[in-house]
Order: sequence, then structure tokens, then C-alpha cells
Amino acid sequence: MRLARLIYSTPFRIAVIITLMAIGAFLASAALAYTILRTDLDAAHTRGVSELHYAIAQSYVEGGEDSLADSVQANILAAARKENVFRLLAPDGRVLATNVNGFDIPPGFSDVPARRLGIDRDVSYRILNSRVGDFELAVGSSNADIEIVRETIFKSFGWAAAGMILLSLAGGAYLAAKTQRRLDQMQRTFDEISLGHLGARLPIRNQKDDVDVLWRNVNAALDRLSHLVEGMRQVSNDIAHDLKTPLNRLRITIETALLHNEKGQPVTELLERAASESDHINETFAALLAIAQIEAGARKARFGVIDLRAILSDIAEVYTNVAEDAGDVLDYATSDDAPVEVQGDRELVTQALANLIENAIRHCPPGSHINCSIDTREGGVAVIVADDGPGIPADEREKVRERFYRLEKSRTTPGSGLGLSLVNAIAELHGGGLVLEDNRPGLRATLLFSRGADAVVAHTEE
Repeated sequence: MRLARLIYSTPFRIAVIITLMAIGAFLASAALAYTILRTDLDAAHTRGVSELHYAIAQSYVEGGEDSLADSVQANILAAARKENVFRLLAPDGRVLATNVNGFDIPPGFSDVPARRLGIDRDVSYRILNSRVGDFELAVGSSNADIEIVRETIFKSFGWAAAGMILLSLAGGAYLAAKTQRRLDQMQRTFDEISLGHLGARLPIRNQKDDVDVLWRNVNAALDRLSHLVEGMRQVSNDIAHDLKTPLNRLRITIETALLHNEKGQPVTELLERAASESDHINETFAALLAIAQIEAGARKARFGVIDLRAILSDIAEVYTNVAEDAGDVLDYATSDDAPVEVQGDRELVTQALANLIENAIRHCPPGSHINCSIDTREGGVAVIVADDGPGIPADEREKVRERFYRLEKSRTTPGSGLGLSLVNAIAELHGGGLVLEDNRPGLRATLLFSRGADAVVAHTEE
């Protein structure tokens, strides 16, 4: 079953295709190499026959007819196994010397089967027949050695091809099985996720290959998905718990107003209280919707180049009077007016900075000092709102970024506990985050914006 599954798997098919392509390339190369070798062997054989014919012909030049006949006869005696064949014809056609049966040999080079020469061998001879003076001299050499070499080469290529096929198929099957195991791991992980186990992750082998890179990206996406789903669950729980009280208060207020109306008592104050409670609930739902949209990345379509320094300056100017009314001092000082530009949503960034300043003003006692600043640093930009108020205990700094979480001392003040959650969501949308630290005394809230590729551009003037 597993073998059949492997054979029909995509990795195995890819391995087979690559194997066939490699075999095809090898066979084409082998055929070309064989052709070249065969051509070279034939040429070398032809040269050998031509040189032997020339050597015998030289004896005629040096010694005449008798020397030519003696040279042919000597070569015949030396070729006892008839590796070479010779025939010398006189001008009148008489056979003066030969070691083969008579037959017509065409002039020039020719390949003649051994049986036509009266030799009982299954080979052929390369023969050169040409005139030497008035004589006709035919000299030939057996192709047996060449055929042996050809057959050896052909068998070598054949065995090499067979070995390559087996090794390629075995290697392809191994790689396909290895890849299939990783795909099976991916399938099992996705099956677990589909069953609700959002903590399941693809195993990383640190092989630094494409699969590891892909799986890291998939795991990052799963982390994001798990975070969003957990956020949705948390929102549902938070709504069920934290909105239950204001809804009950609204119902009680309305019921009280109805009773007062039946008794003819004034209900204006109760209706105003109900309207205020309704506005508070609407604001809470609006904040939850805004956080959900931001965490889903829906607002990224509205990104453009914004100047953080200009936004912070405008907000600080607006809230200076608000801080004074509360008995606090809001200070925004900078020695550099050069713009610091990032890719972002101006409305969201403005809302985040306003929330931080409002929190500082609301929770700091009269006489507190609130300082706003901006810092361009390695990897990004930090917008800082620091105060010397009561601050936030270290063990609660992470919790205050959760939806609806409020410090015990803040429960008597207006608010829904969504302000810092919204600020954190906006910061993460812009590739950064919200960092809460001890200002000694007070709280130091840092809103980070990622520099990224062309995300932040700091301009300086000469």
C-alpha cells in the first residue's frame, strides 16, 4: 500500500521524470562518444592499411619487380593467421603472390567479408587495391580488433546506462520517499489544526533548504492565525463578562424609569443616565471592532507616508491645555524639526498617541509632569510618552495591554480597558509594538514603529 502510494506521489513522479531526463542526456552523450570513437578507430585502421600498402610499394621503387614480389611473399609468411591479406597481380593478370582466393577487388578502399576471400571467419577486411607500376597490389587488414573494441565500448556504455538507471531510480525513490515523509508531516499537522489543535507546528530540521524556509513561513502564519483565533475567543469571553455589567445597569435604569413614569415621577435624569450608559456600550463595541479590523490588517490599504514628528507636535499642542486643566504639565521639546516619515495610517497613529497622552493625564495626580519625545534608532522609530505619576506595577504591565483589563485603582474612573489594547494593535499593524517600562517614578510608554524596507525615512537639513 505504501509502495503504491509512493509510486503515485508527486515527488516520485518528479524523480522519475528527472531520472529519464538524465538517462536521455547520458544516452545521447554516449551515442555521440561512441560515434566519435568509431570514426577515429576506422580512420586509424585505414591509415594502417594505407601505410602497409605504401611500405610494400616502396620495395618496387627500390628493387623492381622481384623485390616487390619478395616483399609481398614475406608479409604473407608473417601473416600466418591471416590478420592481413595480400594479393599481387602481374600486368597480364597472373597472380604472383596471394594468401586469399581470387576474386574481383574494386580499386581504392573497400570492406570485404572474410568468406568472400575464402577465409572461414565472421569478420571483414579493410582492403586497399591500387596499382604499383604495372602491377596491381591489394593489401588488407582484418577488422576483428576494431570490432572487439567497438563491442567493448558498446557493452561498457550499456552497463553504465543500466547502472545509472538503477542508481537514478533508487536515488529518486529515496528522495521521493524522504520528501513524501515531510509532506506527510505537513498533512498530519494540518489535520491536527483542522481538529482545533492550533498549537500544532511543522517540524524544522535546520537543513536550511527551501522546505525549511517554507515551513518557517507556514509556522509564522500559523502563529498569526492562532493569535487571531485566540484573540477572537478572548474577545468573546471579555464581551460576555465585561459587558454584562453595563448592560444590566442599562436594563435596571430603564426599568426604574418605567416605574417612575407609571407613578408620574420625573424620568429625565434616568433617561439621560440610560443614554450615557448606551453611549458607553457603543464606544466599547466600536473600540472592539476597531481592534479586530486593525489586527486583521484591513487598515493597511490606507497606508501612506506620514510624518511622526508633525503628528506628535500637533497632538501635544492640543493636549497642553487639557493637561493644564487637570493640573499637570505636558512638555514636548525637540532640538530637531526635521520630519521623520514612516509608512502608516495617519488617523490610527494619531489615535494611538492621543490614547497614551490621555491615559497619562487621567491617571496622574495634579502637579505631574508628562513628557513627549521622538527618537530615531537602529531598526525603527520610537515615540515616547513618559510621566512621573504612580505608574503601573511590573507584574501588570503585560496584562494592561489585554482587552478590558483595568488596574484595581482605575476601576472607579471612566473607561472600558481597551485603550492600551487599541494602541498595541495599532503599533503591531505598523510593524512595531507597545513597550511599557518604569520611568522611576511613573510610566514610560514607548510606541515603536518598524523601519523596514523604505518604511522609515529620516530627513536632515544642512
